[in-house]
Amino acid sequence: MFCLAPVILLAYALTMQTAAGTNSNVNGYVAEVQTCSRGLGIDVKASTAGLYGLGLQYGIPIVTVHGVTLTVLPKAGLSGSSEPRRELPMGGQFEVGAQALLEYHKFVIGLEYWHLSNGGLKSPNIGLDLLLFQTGYKF
Repeated sequence: MFCLAPVILLAYALTMQTAAGTNSNVNGYVAEVQTCSRGLGIDVKASTAGLYGLGLQYGIPIVTVHGVTLTVLPKAGLSGSSEPRRELPMGGQFEVGAQALLEYHKFVIGLEYWHLSNGGLKSPNIGLDLLLFQTGYKF
């Protein structure tokens, strides 16, 4: 079932330009809480730009060298925006992404790709892409 070894991450998100030409700048800080970084877990995010996410993730430890573990986490779920955006014409939409974490004892640094989109349920379906640079702590 779900694992419970909470991870708290703080990040800075950079907006990536999409092929359709994203015009929203959603750069800013993101707080993220995970139930765990390995196995099946839940992930919750909130950004200073008014973007929110709730999803499932599955942490796959890849390699451990000198006490540093690389874990890869594919993610999928639901997301929302606190204000209307051309790229996200629905108030709620989907999210997918992937994260790479380096863990040393209880300290964590990470890099995450976060994609928000309505999945083609409403036009336009431009979506937003963000790159998150993260640091945090594992309990």
